[in-house]
Amino acid sequence: MKKLLFIVFLLITTLSGYAKVKISGGPKVGLNIATLTKSTDNKAYIGAVAGGFLNLRFSPLFALQPEILFSMQGNKEKIWETDDWGNFVNSNFTISQKLYYLQIPVMAKFYTIKDFYLEAGPQFGILLNANMAVEI
Repeated sequence: MKKLLFIVFLLITTLSGYAKVKISGGPKVGLNIATLTKSTDNKAYIGAVAGGFLNLRFSPLFALQPEILFSMQGNKEKIWETDDWGNFVNSNFTISQKLYYLQIPVMAKFYTIKDFYLEAGPQFGILLNANMAVEI
């Protein structure tokens, strides 16, 4: 993680020294509505997303935007009991899962017309903590 931050810092300082790169940035805060797939009866978990971003504008048409975000994700799922024929009988308990991630998206932004752009890029996620609670 320290190496990645050092490489990003080195890239920013090097590019800003040799090219006419406009650098801006700021905080990023929002809500995350997450659920896990392959569940029978789950409900979405609403969590917070917070972090920051840098916008490196190389030209009027292209920019690179790395971000570092803390994201809360998870779900709440009812576990059903089945009879001998595989039919769902009743819900015995509920499992709540909370996952905390450090997400590092690196977005390439393509400006098409004024105040409109398309962005695409990879996102790297590091699981920081995971909690599971069972309600009977």
